[in-house]
Amino acid sequence: MKKQLLVGAFMLASFLTAQAQESYSFETSEGFAIGAIDEQNNWGASLAEMVVAADASATNGANVLVVGTTGAGVPVTTPATPRPGVFSPTFTIAGDIEVSYDIKLSSIGENAASFFAAAQAPTAQKATSNVGFFNDGQVGVVATGNDNTLGYFLAGTGEGTAFVPFQTVANQWYNVRIVHNFSATTPNIEVFIDGVSVFIGDVWGATKVEQLVVTTDNLPGSAKIDNIKVKVAGTAGVNENTLTSLSVYPNPANDVVNVTNAENILVNGITVTDLNGRTVKSSKFDGVANAQINISDLASGVYMMTVSSDKGSMTKKIVKN
Repeated sequence: MKKQLLVGAFMLASFLTAQAQESYSFETSEGFAIGAIDEQNNWGASLAEMVVAADASATNGANVLVVGTTGAGVPVTTPATPRPGVFSPTFTIAGDIEVSYDIKLSSIGENAASFFAAAQAPTAQKATSNVGFFNDGQVGVVATGNDNTLGYFLAGTGEGTAFVPFQTVANQWYNVRIVHNFSATTPNIEVFIDGVSVFIGDVWGATKVEQLVVTTDNLPGSAKIDNIKVKVAGTAGVNENTLTSLSVYPNPANDVVNVTNAENILVNGITVTDLNGRTVKSSKFDGVANAQINISDLASGVYMMTVSSDKGSMTKKIVKN
């Protein structure tokens, strides 16, 4: 089954200054503030309802990007009528690019909004890949069908594509990873959801990734986005694999939280902040392999704990009982 694609409807032309930052979690430490995302750190948005917001369920840090709607729908007058949306700064890396993000939809149903996350190349005036999260819970990926027209191919249909069935539910986070294999013998785009490959299809648009755009049909509802990462396909971020060896436990905790590791990482400090970004506890260490911090005097709730080390920093969400 293929849903109609209005070519150009998801394109938001923008030519922004390139930045070195290739990951976004919308934290105060990255220079973001609670409120409208438009014009923050070279992000842009077409609706005031698209905001940075504190969220206890954030997958990385304490904030998320909320792609909100007015609920009025999109008055499509021509095939190229743009959908309202939010767009990132221009990415600075090139080649075979992997784009990943976490997404959570507020509602599923006939009158709920659908959302569309597209990698695109504004300098070429083309999209590169596009994943649609529809209000019936289905996920679609743009590809060229057997009739040589573009459309969203839905899970389990497989017309001209390899697509594993997948269905979303409301208020649940999903990790989406799109690998753009431009240099492969047969260039392709592969989409993973929660680590499972659900789609392999042709390269139908641009052969580069410069920007991420999330748009909506503006029906009632919202999508939350967090933990955006852009990198060369097949590589890990700086010290990303090493820092995953840090163990933080117990979590939830009543009093002491321990940090241990098996990779000889030297811990230099631990900082605990509340969901408003205020530091509520901190300890410094002189390059130790194992450390702990006492949180017994903190109120029950969710906090963010940042561990600083000789290999970089890592932030994890902890819960105080």
